[in-house]
Amino acid sequence: MLDLLIFQPFSAILRWLYVLTGSFGLALILFQLVIKAVTFPFAKKGKRGMLQQQMLAPKQKELEAQFKGDKQKYQAALQEMYQKEGVNPMSGCLWNLLPMPILFMVFAIVRQPITYLMRLTGDQIDALSAAFGLEGINVAFREMELASRLFNSQSRAIAALPELRDALFINFNFLGLDLAQQPAAPWVRLEWLIIIPILSCAAAYGSMLVTNKINGTQLEGKGKMLSMMMPLMSLWFGFIMPAAMGVFWIASSVFQVAQDLYLTKHYKKVFAEEAAEREKRQERQRLAEAEIKAENQKRRDDQEAARKAAARAAQSKYKLKKKPGGK
Repeated sequence: MLDLLIFQPFSAILRWLYVLTGSFGLALILFQLVIKAVTFPFAKKGKRGMLQQQMLAPKQKELEAQFKGDKQKYQAALQEMYQKEGVNPMSGCLWNLLPMPILFMVFAIVRQPITYLMRLTGDQIDALSAAFGLEGINVAFREMELASRLFNSQSRAIAALPELRDALFINFNFLGLDLAQQPAAPWVRLEWLIIIPILSCAAAYGSMLVTNKINGTQLEGKGKMLSMMMPLMSLWFGFIMPAAMGVFWIASSVFQVAQDLYLTKHYKKVFAEEAAEREKRQERQRLAEAEIKAENQKRRDDQEAARKAAARAAQSKYKLKKKPGGK
């Protein structure tokens, strides 16, 4: 089921993008854009829930001050506030977590181009690994290196496996960099490929800064230290994996910033329109209530005037009867 729903369609998209562009690096960037488009509905719902909670933060602090020392009453008041405002406190995290399994599978597609783009079987990969001296290692983590060797030695690859005659060979050269290679640490040797993990770290850090700023999050102490984990992990993974993965993460960070900025602007406009519409409804309700109140008051005044008129008439009639000769 996963192969049918995730691996086959997404690998077909990446393969088509590579054939279309002729560049594996550009195909990865466009592929990341496709992934953002697919997971956008989840991100949209998650962002709405997050911003709604952010808007309720001042009221939440008021409840904390009001019920200080009484957790049970505070939680009850908090839940009542969420229900009244129509906010699910778990929606922000839940909708952001749902796409994670898809992202892990997509990660495997990018990391294993021979399996998912060249569409070779395990036995064929083992035969090629033996022919190119990669036998006995975890080829799943070295498929890019093997795929690069196949591209650079296509005649040798076809000789080792004739079925490759009609296969899709992948060129990992992007802007003069070999994306199939693993960047070396600067103290090992200096090379242009080192720019990939550095940019990956910088992009992750920039994405974190933008997200915190638009969410109004101020990190201090341990929170600030924990927020640095993702940029540092991007840097570390950039050095222990092929450069193509770094390009993939850079594109992810850049598109994430664009998505956050768009959704924040969109929902601020939506919330402003909803607030204006709510104010209009409340104003119409106030006017309707005032009109009903005025009508009720007028009815009561008319009834009171009628009662008084009837009383005066009855009194006049009574006086007429008391007069001499009255009937």
